[in-house]
Amino acid sequence: MERYIRHIILLTALFVVAVGVGVATPASTSVQWYDYNDGMKLAEEQNKPVMIDFGADQCRACKKLDEETFTDGRMIELSKNFVCIKVNIDKEREIMGKYGKIRFIPTIVFTDPQGHEIHRAIGFKNADKFLNEMHTALSKAEGR
Repeated sequence: MERYIRHIILLTALFVVAVGVGVATPASTSVQWYDYNDGMKLAEEQNKPVMIDFGADQCRACKKLDEETFTDGRMIELSKNFVCIKVNIDKEREIMGKYGKIRFIPTIVFTDPQGHEIHRAIGFKNADKFLNEMHTALSKAEGR
């Protein structure tokens, strides 16, 4: 009987630990994305530069960017300096026209809070290369 009580106590303790771990707030695993209108409004309110990801559902490079680059912890942390917006070019063509020709996707357009383009990155980039693009955009945003 004592043995069963020890097992019950042990299992209860393990359960409490497991539940406690599950309750802890996990680190973000992706960038915080907004739609275009909400994101641009937020950028003006917070006076933050904007990162607009132009992509499409069927774009393999776009999916790879989402799965590999935009889940990198360093990228997620640096993205907090921007308001990040996703634009699906198949569904939101009118937004695409605001930023000149977008010939390839993914294309990432960085803007100031008012929506004026300050930098552009085209195609898939791994996290290291994309971080460089973000730093370039931040430098340009601060220089304005």
